[in-house]
Amino acid sequence: MYHVNMLWASSLPHPSALMVRETAKVLYGAPSSPYSITATDLREAAETGFDREVLRHVVDQVCYPHEALEFMYRIVPRATFNRRTVLSPEESERTERLTRVFALAEYTFESADRARDFLNRPHHSLGNKKPRDLALTEMGARQVETHLWQGLYGVFS
Repeated sequence: MYHVNMLWASSLPHPSALMVRETAKVLYGAPSSPYSITATDLREAAETGFDREVLRHVVDQVCYPHEALEFMYRIVPRATFNRRTVLSPEESERTERLTRVFALAEYTFESADRARDFLNRPHHSLGNKKPRDLALTEMGARQVETHLWQGLYGVFS
């Protein structure tokens, strides 16, 4: 019995590997292989700088259409976005954080629409802030991720 449980448990994706795969799906679309993008690949892409269209693609998934441009310009100012085609490493990191939070919300709620709804309304347990706004900082993103993981595993504080 122990052996069977170990085989089953080892076939489950590690949470960090799962989130890399889900984040890459949001950033780039469905991969050809579930192992095609690693955490190192994502880090290096952010360090090099995402194409600005990656940001537009992510924001279009996260925000309601009437709020997308305004929110995108909080990540990259309008003049900068119009002038450059590649985001800075800092802008790319903000984009990756937002993507990671959206990917976890989509995984948790099993729906992009429900994830978008969650990210775009204030939550009491998050200080009455919108999760998408919190996701712009590392500490805020961690707070939202903790909230989502707790919900996923049925642990509430």
